[in-house]
Amino acid sequence: MVQKQNAYSILMSDNLLGIHTVMKHRFTCFAMMLTLTLTFPLVCKSMEKNALSLPISIAQEYKVTNTGRESIFGPIPDQKPTTEIFVEVTRSDKKAYIFYSDGHPYRDHGPMVEKESWHFKFLGEDVKIKRTTMFMGREQEVLVVHHRPDEKTWLMIYSKDMNKEEFHEMLGKMRRK
Repeated sequence: MVQKQNAYSILMSDNLLGIHTVMKHRFTCFAMMLTLTLTFPLVCKSMEKNALSLPISIAQEYKVTNTGRESIFGPIPDQKPTTEIFVEVTRSDKKAYIFYSDGHPYRDHGPMVEKESWHFKFLGEDVKIKRTTMFMGREQEVLVVHHRPDEKTWLMIYSKDMNKEEFHEMLGKMRRK
């Protein structure tokens, strides 16, 4: 019974199904459904209103295949949260991942071990591209670049699938917005 549905109707149908199948937690499921009914449209409006976009444009041959957004609270109480945007882009069977943060990233995603590095012109600035033997806490070889478009934002782009030339080509086609 998969039809075109918006996120609201999918959430609602999942919760209705929960009400019928989980008799033990009937009240909890009903309360969840009622809460979603009342708050989901407000959450969507809030996300649209506060939506961030990447400070770079991506060449047309790279298709956006996945996105995400998360507000991350830091260790200092009452501190404004950092919003992190994640974008996965694909060209043929090669994927790259872009992480953009509108403030200081409060988590580092795990340890990284650099195998080699070299300089590259990215968005008109000299940056260091690194090849790793460990990335995000796992043994894996990736190409990664870290960049600060301005003093308040952070950008990390990496790929496990691309070779050096393909990574350079992708970065070379990115432009500031």
